[in-house]
Amino acid sequence: MFDSPDDHFDENSHKVNINLAKGTLLRDTEKRVPVEKINISSPQPRIVEIKDIFSGKRNELLTSNGAVIIRGHNIKLTGDDPSCGLWFVGNNTEIKAEIISENKPSTLIAVIPTLEKGQYQLKVVTQYSSSKMLKTTKICVYPVVLTVL
Repeated sequence: MFDSPDDHFDENSHKVNINLAKGTLLRDTEKRVPVEKINISSPQPRIVEIKDIFSGKRNELLTSNGAVIIRGHNIKLTGDDPSCGLWFVGNNTEIKAEIISENKPSTLIAVIPTLEKGQYQLKVVTQYSSSKMLKTTKICVYPVVLTVL
């Protein structure tokens, strides 16, 4: 397992295991597997890591009125639904980030709004899809609780 999106392969902690030989049983079974076309929905947004720029801490702290780098997948903020955006959820409130300086499918950089001390989670709401604008929103709430001191 990798510790962060910037982590690289290290042979002391990672392992590659390849097994390519198919036996007779697998080849025979492969011929009998029914094939069915399915329609899949566009991938959900997913946050992988949050870095507070002021403190340099990852997945730990947020600095009120500071800035944050969010890395993930399908997190680009697009859509005309008023709920679309980056939200700081905590202390019985949801506060939307008003300034987004980088808005890409895998990276968001935003100014953290004024937040009271406490525990927060980040929520991304978007209508982004790599191929088209979605009619409905997709939501990702990052499960790691972050602290504002």
